[in-house]
Amino acid sequence: MRGQISFEFLLIFSISLVLFSTLASVLLSEQENLEQASLDFHKINSVKKASFAVSIWLNNGRIYPLDFSSENIFFRMENDHFLVFYNDEVIEVEGVFDYDNSEPL
Repeated sequence: MRGQISFEFLLIFSISLVLFSTLASVLLSEQENLEQASLDFHKINSVKKASFAVSIWLNNGRIYPLDFSSENIFFRMENDHFLVFYNDEVIEVEGVFDYDNSEPL
């Protein structure tokens, strides 16, 4: 009887293994969420900086250099649309001009 493993031990071991793997997956998932939130926070700060520059440039009549190439953010005016290029994405902004009466989204 000394070398045998009891049914209760196998049951407790398997339950412990399931609990440990569940906790490990939850911790890994939370770490990925925090890393993504950190990246999102960096993107939000970059866009805030860019929007502040655009606000100064459009509202106060002062020209502020719109060079955010280090953050991979580029701007372009096209007809009555304001285009923001970030990495491989294009954000089209309309409804922020005096002569445009559309509602912001």
